[in-house]
Amino acid sequence: QQQTKRNNKKKARNIKNKNKKTQKGKMKKKQQTKRKNKKPKKARNKTKRKNKQQKSTKTKNPQRMKGKTQDIDRALSGDNCEWLDFGSARSRGANCADGTKMVIKNARGVRKQFLLTNEKTIYGFATKGEKFPDCSLFTEITDSIACKAVDGLNSVSLSGSARTVGGPTGRVFIGKSCEWIDINQVRTSGQGCADGSKFVIKKEKGTRKQFLLVDGKDILAFIKSGEKFANCSSFTEVTSQLTCKTVDGLPDISLTADNDTIPTPAPAPAPTVSPGKIVQCYVCPYCTMHMKHENKMHKHVELFIEISFKNFDRK
Repeated sequence: QQQTKRNNKKKARNIKNKNKKTQKGKMKKKQQTKRKNKKPKKARNKTKRKNKQQKSTKTKNPQRMKGKTQDIDRALSGDNCEWLDFGSARSRGANCADGTKMVIKNARGVRKQFLLTNEKTIYGFATKGEKFPDCSLFTEITDSIACKAVDGLNSVSLSGSARTVGGPTGRVFIGKSCEWIDINQVRTSGQGCADGSKFVIKKEKGTRKQFLLVDGKDILAFIKSGEKFANCSSFTEVTSQLTCKTVDGLPDISLTADNDTIPTPAPAPAPTVSPGKIVQCYVCPYCTMHMKHENKMHKHVELFIEISFKNFDRK
């Protein structure tokens, strides 16, 4: 009996060893086949790039992409020392009426600010790290605004909007979804808002800002990303929650000189002419700046060059 037990144990051991060997052999074969089928790193990287390119070319919603390109085309991009007037944007902008929106952006390296100056509520643009009042020349771009119609916005009525109770929450206002600000009423409804001041507006995480023309008002609306302001079940006006802060040098600037009244240069005194020399060359710097922005020729841009040679008349 003991011998039979020993024999059985030996048989069991042999069977286990055989199974282990067969399993090892199978694993080796699998590894060999994987190595054969495995592509080199360069080939793998190429396939990954191809897949990424294919994903990027696929458009999930082509209509949505069309809308985005239209917004980019209609967007007004403000550059350093430029400004626009919210009070006259409706009358001077292209296609600006109730039921439309304005898309206003800033050029790269330029920031935008809500400013109160010259009895106007303006959007001023200045290079980052610099101040708008430090500009030597201001250029108005209100006439360059182009509005775009928004579906369902004509049916919106703000007359039944709720109003927030209580004073301002701080220097920086953070807007929530379905809230709106009447930009042209900030001067009267805001706290400490007068000429020479600014107000800072930010949005809550997951929301976006829109300049809308609704119910005869020019408003800054807040709405959740991916949704429409017209689809809000209720609206809340928060104009009275804004607090303004004074800006150094802002009360002293003048924006009117940029519009209509352009100073004419004083006539240059007749110089004493020496033969074979350019006596004077005068270019109006004010107008050359204007020509860059407006692409217009001004009548009073003058170039005086006086050259004389022996036995020739002065020209």
